[in-house]
Amino acid sequence: KAMGEIKDAVGKGDLAAIGPVTDRIDAFAAKIPSLFPPGSDKGKTAAKEVIWANFPDFTAKAHDLQASANALKVAAASGDKAATGKAFGAMADSCKACHQRYRSE
Repeated sequence: KAMGEIKDAVGKGDLAAIGPVTDRIDAFAAKIPSLFPPGSDKGKTAAKEVIWANFPDFTAKAHDLQASANALKVAAASGDKAATGKAFGAMADSCKACHQRYRSE
């Protein structure tokens, strides 16, 4: 949902709307590792077992998402639409990197 909100804001040139959304992403990304405690791989889940086998990398990817969300916030606050678009792409890549490795379809 947040990615869609940011995409719409970039498309409309409403860069001021991006900061609050990136704040939500940052807060959620900080919680991601805690959502996957040991033993939470049981039952119906879209998470791949490799999360728990490589938890330091999984945690690093959550931190990468935080960093890219903050970089997007800074770019949007600058008013530079091109830099904001580039930062949005980098944040999307952070999401994809984690989903591709750690999420089942």
